[in-house]
Amino acid sequence: MNCWQISSSQGVHLLGKRRWPQTRDNLFWRRVIQDEGEQNCVMCGSEAETAVHLFVYCDFAVQMRKGMIMIWNAVIWTLWLHRNKIVFENGIGDVEGLVAEVKISSSKWWIERTQATPCLFYEWNQEPLICIGSM
Repeated sequence: MNCWQISSSQGVHLLGKRRWPQTRDNLFWRRVIQDEGEQNCVMCGSEAETAVHLFVYCDFAVQMRKGMIMIWNAVIWTLWLHRNKIVFENGIGDVEGLVAEVKISSSKWWIERTQATPCLFYEWNQEPLICIGSM
């Protein structure tokens, strides 16, 4: 299942039920990890993997948020344009067409805004989060 089809992941529900995620600093504190050097973030390696670092400050988290905000903006923009087409051009509602247009718009926006080698549209269409994470 890819991000275009997700309603909610079981992992997200499970993470929400835990009082504290089992990050590397937490595992070190509980003595599951013995070596102090193993506390660094597995995503970026730049500093200790705390919950705050992992979800807020980690470079990967920042990139993912930027990508998801861009996709959300594509959703809003596409809805607005589609609404105008219905109102002013007697268009009809087409959810599948809207989803396809969001994919196209967000892919174009991503290519325009990123310095990295862009993903092919096929890759973006299948799994945009991998493209966002590969930057």
